[in-house]
Amino acid sequence: MSDLEIDGVTKFDSKETTRNVWVFDSTGGGYDATQVRDEIEDGDILLVPSENVAGYLYQAWPMAVTEDRGEFHGYADGVVADDMRVSHDTAVDVWKEYQAANGR
Repeated sequence: MSDLEIDGVTKFDSKETTRNVWVFDSTGGGYDATQVRDEIEDGDILLVPSENVAGYLYQAWPMAVTEDRGEFHGYADGVVADDMRVSHDTAVDVWKEYQAANGR
């Protein structure tokens, strides 16, 4: 983890991606942050370990890639659209990396 903390948000330094990876205390707080913080960009990875949720920002919507979603959005009928596939797969890989790095 880096030392960067913004309103309870921490950045995780991932070896799986060059995208920003944000770690939040809650999905509600993460959702809110994606709506008002310019530094959280489309395609960034969003992790909420306390709720077992991982996802990414798709345009203005935090999308969960885990079974648990919290306040994040899920996929219609569980189908990942083609234009979301790379972000989805990256978030899955980063979530696994984060869990391994934190003994989960």
